Amino acid sequence: MKGTICCEEKCTACMACANACPKNAIGIGVNKYGYEKVVINDDKCVDCGLCTKVCARRMQIERHSPIKCYAGQSRDAEKLKRSASGAAFQMLAEIVLETGGVCYGCAGEMINGEYRANHIRVTNVDELQSILNSKYILSHIGTTYQQIKKDLENGKLVLFGGTPCQALGLKSFLNQEYENLIIADVICHGVTSKTIFNDYLREIEKEQNIIITDYIFRDKKVGWGSNFCYSYYENGDKNKIKIKRFPKEGGSHEIHYLRGDISRENCFSCEMSNTNRVSDFTFGDYWAIEIEHPEFIVRNAPALSIRKGINCMMVNTEKGMQYLSKLQEKMVMYEVDLASITRHNSNLLKPSKRGKARDAVLENYYMEGYKKIEENYNDTVGKKRTVYAAKNMIKTHIPDKLRVQIYRMKFLRKLLSGE
Repeated sequence: MKGTICCEEKCTACMACANACPKNAIGIGVNKYGYEKVVINDDKCVDCGLCTKVCARRMQIERHSPIKCYAGQSRDAEKLKRSASGAAFQMLAEIVLETGGVCYGCAGEMINGEYRANHIRVTNVDELQSILNSKYILSHIGTTYQQIKKDLENGKLVLFGGTPCQALGLKSFLNQEYENLIIADVICHGVTSKTIFNDYLREIEKEQNIIITDYIFRDKKVGWGSNFCYSYYENGDKNKIKIKRFPKEGGSHEIHYLRGDISRENCFSCEMSNTNRVSDFTFGDYWAIEIEHPEFIVRNAPALSIRKGINCMMVNTEKGMQYLSKLQEKMVMYEVDLASITRHNSNLLKPSKRGKARDAVLENYYMEGYKKIEENYNDTVGKKRTVYAAKNMIKTHIPDKLRVQIYRMKFLRKLLSGE
């Protein structure tokens, strides 16, 4: 539709409109701060109105409150290492692939010196690794929704994994229920843009005289959590790939992301930041499980390992409930109440808060590039890198049982003091 489908501040770039357009008149561009936005080619547009009909911001899609909730962790130690958390999505994907189905998820990779996140189609377990682990930048949907519709109409069992707004975009595009479609969304803090992120990587490369070959947002080698790292080579020697890990709090990009300074504007008014979901499953990290359910760590058999990562799992539909028994074969799962999850996952209650420094950070970026953001970071937070690294090292080597005792004492102290 010529003009505007959805105002830029509210648009999630879910791309339901582009997938619905019969004339390929809708594409993706960027605004002055590097955030992706919908672009309409008026020369191709025939004003059919299909794009507005499927706009996720306009449609009323049925939502579901969780039927049951679980703490879960894969029984396979090797697969746990390759996941960001407890490998719940990976286990569900394996179930789908083992029955001849297909999976769609976000793959991240460096292409011609640029990190890109794109949704791709996976048809076997060997390909599955590419869509595992977290990516905190916006994933490009492309024609994924069209491909999913074809698979569904051909009778394929389909699993779609993505952010809540992408799940809503898919449902809006399809505009009907399919029994052979499973949707798993994540508890989402927000997404930033690939333009800002890649400018950040280029700044690292210039500063250290290296070439980055990959970036991992959640590296498990030092334990469960937000452990950022990248692989690189220096002096042109591609045969000697090295790994660089940030302190737990990350570098300038990660700090500003977590503070709400560089997420998309729509993330701060996200209508999906609650427990009413359009998905069959919602997966996230079971933060503070040592406070909520220490018995799962120190008493139950088999015990869950904090170091290896634990998922919180919300089963939102009866369709999702049908897969529980198969998931329990692949995972150690304990039923929990929803409140124990929401207490430590605020994005199930409200959207992320817009950062106080957001306007200044983005204006600096627009006027002087990412270099200015990095300079400001080094003048403030960057000075504490050594302290952060030391804290991270200590936390990483604390045994699970001792960690439970420490967190319980902290929790009781806060409770008694009324904090």
